Amino acid sequence: MSLNAIRKTYEKLWGPASQELLPKISEDLLKDFQEVRILVFAPSRSRLFWIYATLGLSEVGIDTEEGLPEAHLYTENESEDSVLALSALFEYASDNEIHFGMVFPVKAGNSLQSTHLCTHLLAAFPHPDGEGFPEIFSEGKEILFLWFLPITDAEAEFINKNGYEVFEEKYLEREPESEFYGWNRASWV
Repeated sequence: MSLNAIRKTYEKLWGPASQELLPKISEDLLKDFQEVRILVFAPSRSRLFWIYATLGLSEVGIDTEEGLPEAHLYTENESEDSVLALSALFEYASDNEIHFGMVFPVKAGNSLQSTHLCTHLLAAFPHPDGEGFPEIFSEGKEILFLWFLPITDAEAEFINKNGYEVFEEKYLEREPESEFYGWNRASWV
């Protein structure tokens, strides 16, 4: 599958990428998957936040029943921590499944700032983009465009205890605000 279809999907939704970065992954993984990137989309007139998106996670990732993952997250500001978090996903996906509802710890061992209130990422349906993502297939498997929402320790515990769907109801009740996307927002539970 051409990564060009994924890139074009992102550009259709968010405009051209302002930066294209190599993920901070092992040399072996980068040697095996030379085309992987993290695309950065700067704020625009219609969007006041930054978007960081994987390009090629679907090629690195293990096939799940749902499909092959690509990940993106939104931030209030430019964020090296977002690059580190998505880079960690590349490493994780090479040996593990990534799927909707997954809680991914990003603090321990992943070099994120210790001052962040959000210490995990939740793989969620990309609600802020609505139905904007088309169906794209690679070798008969759908590409899953997953929104990785930064969440706190308390929220991660809540999801583990009550399930992704119950937490999803909580964040759908909130008005989308810039704090909605930040690494330092207060817990909702």
